[in-house]
Amino acid sequence: FSRAVQANPSSGDSSAEELASITQVQGEYMPITKEKPVVNLVKVTEEMKTFKAYQKLRVERTNQRHLGARLKRAAEAEKEDKKP
Repeated sequence: FSRAVQANPSSGDSSAEELASITQVQGEYMPITKEKPVVNLVKVTEEMKTFKAYQKLRVERTNQRHLGARLKRAAEAEKEDKKP
């Protein structure tokens, strides 16, 4: 389809016959539905109150960062133990 009627239509534009035979979509084609998020309410426990999320994330990031070096060190220690 062309956006505007032009004297010389582009190569990708539909012909006048095709444009005349097309029917407009009537009514509700795809209804917009909003899903309400499900919120589960729970009581705050003492464990939740004392949990330090930022500290836990930092420790886990550090563990992940040093994982390769720790595995290498463990492999070298194992190799040293196997030597007579």
